[in-house]
Amino acid sequence: PEAVRLLVDRMKKNKKVGAACGRIHPIGSGPVVWYQKFEYAIGHWLQKAAEHILGCV
Repeated sequence: PEAVRLLVDRMKKNKKVGAACGRIHPIGSGPVVWYQKFEYAIGHWLQKAAEHILGCV
């Protein structure tokens, strides 16, 4: 919620901004968080590679 508020605030200040993107960062510790970090990183890399090969975003 705080991150979303900051994002909306920045978009209100600059009317030329039409979109924003970001990365998910799981917080905490333990096996579930480690798995989430690994899963998000692998998913990001595979998605970027597929976008490059297919020529689209």
